[in-house]
Amino acid sequence: TVIEGSRIVFAVVTTFFLAGAGLCLSAAADIFRHGGGGGTIVLVILLSVFGCVVGFFLPMMLIGRIRRGRLVLTPNLIHQRGWSLESTLDWHSILTVRPVVLGNWAVVLLGHPAAQWERRATVPRGLGWGGLPITPMIEVHCHMHPVDPTLLYTLLRFYLENPQARTELGTEAALERIKARRFA
Repeated sequence: TVIEGSRIVFAVVTTFFLAGAGLCLSAAADIFRHGGGGGTIVLVILLSVFGCVVGFFLPMMLIGRIRRGRLVLTPNLIHQRGWSLESTLDWHSILTVRPVVLGNWAVVLLGHPAAQWERRATVPRGLGWGGLPITPMIEVHCHMHPVDPTLLYTLLRFYLENPQARTELGTEAALERIKARRFA
């Protein structure tokens, strides 16, 4: 069962990054061309550096390091591909699922400290993206998925608390359960 990331959110953020990079770099070029004194070179350098850092989003996106995320639920594990990280936990390692506010609504799946947890960053550190969590967890930021946050939380909690129902993940039965909101 796959819950894709929002195309709209990804497109809007991509547009903002590209517009910001374009504005900074074109302003730097314009200021450099028209000169003005000693202080303007500092402004040109600052705008150029900022424009290049923000513009780094495009090549990272083109090579697939930054992409629209997805949450994959299988009978054995949960795999999250966020915009800038990947994280995988098996169901047996998850202790609890909690709704939280991390700037926006999120659902956090917390694993026990000895969990078999695979994680990796897909972008270089220091580019403004958050680092990897240090404890076994998967953070599902609700605004990144075109799904009702309450439904997402209820769905994850249901499959955590009902291991026998996980066999239906990846089948039509799971989709029917989600559409009918049968989580009792």
